[in-house]
Amino acid sequence: MGFLDPAVGRGILFARLASLVSGHAGVRPSVAERVAALLDGPVPQVPLDGQAGTGEVLPMACVLAGLRRDDLHEGEEEALLGGAPWSAALAADAAIRARHRLAHAESICALSIEAFRAPLGAYDEALDDLWGDPHETAALRGLRRYLRGAGTVERRFHQAPVSYRIIPRVLGQVHRAVAAAEKAATVSLRSVPGTPRSASGAM
Repeated sequence: MGFLDPAVGRGILFARLASLVSGHAGVRPSVAERVAALLDGPVPQVPLDGQAGTGEVLPMACVLAGLRRDDLHEGEEEALLGGAPWSAALAADAAIRARHRLAHAESICALSIEAFRAPLGAYDEALDDLWGDPHETAALRGLRRYLRGAGTVERRFHQAPVSYRIIPRVLGQVHRAVAAAEKAATVSLRSVPGTPRSASGAM
């Protein structure tokens, strides 16, 4: 049985805490403080399979296993277990990892270009405005950052293979996908509160 990465588990707790202090969850400050205290310790292991329940209640119960709940007021249990902090944290983790992997991909592609001694015309700054695509422009600039200082002598005099000339276009699509993932994560993290309440003890 696999388990969730502890970093994602902490992200779930953080997303849950963000919803509790937003003012819409209807919980007392002491409950939010208990969730915040869980961030100081190890996150319980959360199984990646074997979950069979509505929404995110079961995985949230695993993440909040160490939380004292014997004196919760009406509605506070639902505020702790409801919403979608699990999904929000997974989306955020995927977006962060994707951004790091994109940087690695750019550096590896630049290294391959230099090792092949490919002509640098396909990565020229003049293409930034000609293509008119912000994601492909970002890819071009990322490649040039790694190719800065690359020698212009002893490069291949003939046109590079298509696989080298389309690298900026391919990386541009990756930039587009990463940007979409980051936007989805941002929206998700802002939308994790559970069912709103108007209890007198609400924060």
